[in-house]
Amino acid sequence: GLVQSRPFEFESREDERTAFNGLELLSAFELRSRHPQFGGISGLTVGADGRLYAVSDRGYWIAARMRHDNEGRLIDLLDWEIKPILTPERTPTDGLLTDAEALASAPDGSLLVGFEQIHRLWRYLPPPRTFDSPAQPIKTPHALAKAPRNGGLECIAVLPDGRIFTIAEELQNKGES
Repeated sequence: GLVQSRPFEFESREDERTAFNGLELLSAFELRSRHPQFGGISGLTVGADGRLYAVSDRGYWIAARMRHDNEGRLIDLLDWEIKPILTPERTPTDGLLTDAEALASAPDGSLLVGFEQIHRLWRYLPPPRTFDSPAQPIKTPHALAKAPRNGGLECIAVLPDGRIFTIAEELQNKGES
């Protein structure tokens, strides 16, 4: 297949430890692929269709169908896809446009992608049309343009009321050093 997923046993000094500061590890996987565009995964979310979606800093979408056991634990990732992230003109991103760093699913099912290098936030249609949809630019604060090339948007969350919350990696507040 395009991507091979293999269950990964977490190694710990404490046998059978699966709880970490209130979080419980249910399952883990090692992912391998010879596909030249696989890797550099920067953002991860679950789409409205229940599939796992990721973006890479190489300018690609990566998606898989998740299979769970009866207790809700993830047991496999299947039907992988790797497709180029499109610009507003429906062309694959290239050059400084490829550096996708953050991904979130909005209440309407659309997917939001935050980019570095040329700092911007783009919205894509909900699955299953995501990979073929042109980017819809979202207005960002003017100060974002002042972030260092590799210091822009690192994470995105869409709040239940639709407001977008982002964190920039290296953006200083005015008047601070």
